[in-house]
Amino acid sequence: MKIQIMQLSKTKSIITPNIFFQIGAFVLMVQLGSCDNAEEQNLPLKQTQSISLLIDKADIEKAELKEKLAYKNFHLTFLMEEVLRLNPDFNEISVKKLSKKGYSEAIYFDDLLSEQFIGEGQRSKIDSIQESLEAFNDLERESWHPYVLMIKEGEGNEYLFLINSYDPYTKKEIVQGYKLSPTVQLRLRYVDLSKEDIFGSNPIQETIGNTIYVLGILPENQENMLEVPLTEEEFEGGEGASSGGGSGSSDNYVKTQYVKIKDKKESWVEKADVKFEVVTATPSSLAPGDFRTHCGVNAGLGCYWNGSFLVHCNNSEVGDKRLINRNMGILQTGTFAEIAVYVIFEYDAWPAPTHVYEKTLNGESLKVGYRSYQSPYDEQVVNFNSQNPYNLTNGKNLSRNNSDIEYNFK
Repeated sequence: MKIQIMQLSKTKSIITPNIFFQIGAFVLMVQLGSCDNAEEQNLPLKQTQSISLLIDKADIEKAELKEKLAYKNFHLTFLMEEVLRLNPDFNEISVKKLSKKGYSEAIYFDDLLSEQFIGEGQRSKIDSIQESLEAFNDLERESWHPYVLMIKEGEGNEYLFLINSYDPYTKKEIVQGYKLSPTVQLRLRYVDLSKEDIFGSNPIQETIGNTIYVLGILPENQENMLEVPLTEEEFEGGEGASSGGGSGSSDNYVKTQYVKIKDKKESWVEKADVKFEVVTATPSSLAPGDFRTHCGVNAGLGCYWNGSFLVHCNNSEVGDKRLINRNMGILQTGTFAEIAVYVIFEYDAWPAPTHVYEKTLNGESLKVGYRSYQSPYDEQVVNFNSQNPYNLTNGKNLSRNNSDIEYNFK
């Protein structure tokens, strides 16, 4: 199978970020002979002049997915190269900074490239990389922070850098491996690395004794983390987390009692951020010709969807029953008990595409959107109102069990 990946790293030594954004860029088309991992010297590189307008965010937002993936990889690898040029002892710095900032002990490039770490008299250097630091701000109406995370500490003097990516041909998330060259450039060396390639009994040569990092981006609101999962004793005792529109202790609102993820759709280097996105309406409020999203009635195209967390799931947690007792913000009692249109999905950061799940009731469209490379874990339209004028599935005490997920409401 032929996989075509847009690669920018070969051009970075001859243009600065400021020039990159002033005069545009051309892209190297890397034609890979197979889906298997291959060393860089064995990759049949083919350079073509691709007039790809990756000058600003307005252009990249309209680009094809492969160009967006190239944009992401370009800025992440450029930032890492600048860190290593300015701080050759980055490994020591990163160890000291781990657990001090960020999600899952990730270090934000904003911190690594701050004046504190670059030193006096280097303000111009900070300015020259600002475009890459801000490359994921206000992108398709969302913002992300670029980060670096150590996943394997070694004693060797070589690094391998991993970037979570996506293969549009196989429709699967993949992990690309970049090797640091003597000229301090990150060059694509492996197309798709498995966990066994890094931590298995027969790892690839670059990982033996050396340090492995992941480069990626995190949502701006990532600090809104889940609480520690409940123990069974805490769960039975009535303790629980609150999320959504109502009180965590009130029976007026729907709660997800437990979740079991059967299929982790994310790649092995990242946890699956399983989210819940919902649009609700009372039967009496449905008006023909209207539409609504979680942002409100007749919300415009500026309303983009993110969702609220249900669980984070890593590889070892697949198949575990997670007791969460999480409030979903859906009113299920009284005159205003609601109809809910919802999606449970594995959230992926940009450039994963956005999708819309839509249900029309009484002429009004209820639209639920989500950002993901993969199909959702579940999509449902359920009723909590005793009238149930549309003969919908009863959501009270609903239990769902499919090949991807198991969960229930109470």
